[in-house]
Amino acid sequence: MPDAAVTVVVPTRDRPRLLADALGSLLAQTRSDWRAIVVHDGPLPATDLALVPTDPRIELLALEEPRGAAAARNRALPLVGTPFVAFLDDDDRFRPDHLARALAALEAGAEVTVSGCQYVEETVEPTGDRRATGATWAYDPSPYSDTRLAAGNFIPLPSVCCRTDALAQAGPFDEGLTVYEDWELLLRLCPKRAVQVLPEPTVEVSVRPAADSLSRAEPLATWLECFDQVCQRYPAWSWPVQLGRTHTRLEILIRMARPGDFDAEAYLAANPDVAQAGVDPVRHAVLHGFREGRVRVG
Repeated sequence: MPDAAVTVVVPTRDRPRLLADALGSLLAQTRSDWRAIVVHDGPLPATDLALVPTDPRIELLALEEPRGAAAARNRALPLVGTPFVAFLDDDDRFRPDHLARALAALEAGAEVTVSGCQYVEETVEPTGDRRATGATWAYDPSPYSDTRLAAGNFIPLPSVCCRTDALAQAGPFDEGLTVYEDWELLLRLCPKRAVQVLPEPTVEVSVRPAADSLSRAEPLATWLECFDQVCQRYPAWSWPVQLGRTHTRLEILIRMARPGDFDAEAYLAANPDVAQAGVDPVRHAVLHGFREGRVRVG
C-alpha cells in the first residue's frame, strides 16, 4: 500500500448505514493513497462496528461523550500525518474521481481546492436506508473570492481539500459553535491563499428534513446566535459583505418569526419558475420574493 497523500476526516454519530455509504465512496476512489480517520461523536455502539468497512486505511476513534461535529473533527486533526487533508460528513459521498482531481490541483500548487457538488434531496428510513424524495441539482461554487466567502458560506465542507500546513496555521474548528463552525474555519483558512475551484461535481451532498440532519435539527435561535458570533468576530469591510450577511440573517429571522405562516409548498405552486430551479423557497422569498411582489405581507 503506497504512503498516503491525504487524510480524510469523517465525523459521525449513530448513523452506521450512512457512514458505511460514505466510507464505501472512499473505497471506490480512483486514487488509493488516502487514509481516513472516523471519529464517533460519543461512545460507539458495538453494533455500529459491524457496518464499518474493514480496511487498514480506515481508523476509528470515539469521543468519551457527545461534543459536536467540531470536536469530533478536532480529535482527528493532530493525527494527520499526510501532506493534504479532506473532509467528508457521514451522510455525504465522494464520487470516484473526487480525491484524484483535488490532489492533482493541490500537487500543482493550490493551497485549497473547492469542488462542485451534486445536491440530493432524500430522507432516511427507520432502517437507515436512504430514499430519494425530490430534486437533485448540480452546484458550481465558482467564482471564489474572499469577499464572497465573508458575505456568507457558499462552500460545503465536504467539497474542501487543503494543504495540512495551511490548516495547521488556520487552527482547529471552534467547538463553541454548533452550526457555522465550518464557515468560521473557512474564514481563517481561505483568505489570501491560493484557492482553486474545481467546478465539476465530485461530491454528493445530502439534503434532508431537519429531523434527519444533525445541523439542521438545531433550534433556529442557535443558528442566529452562532451566525451573529461569526459576524462579530469577522466584521464586514464592504457593502457586498454586509448585504450578504443581512440576507442570511433576514432568512433566519423569517423562519423564526413565521414558521407556520409561510407555506413553502404554496409558494412553489404559485411560482413554478422557482420550483423548476430547485432553490429553497424560503431563501428565494427572502432574497427575491418580497422585492418582486411574490409575497403578500399582512
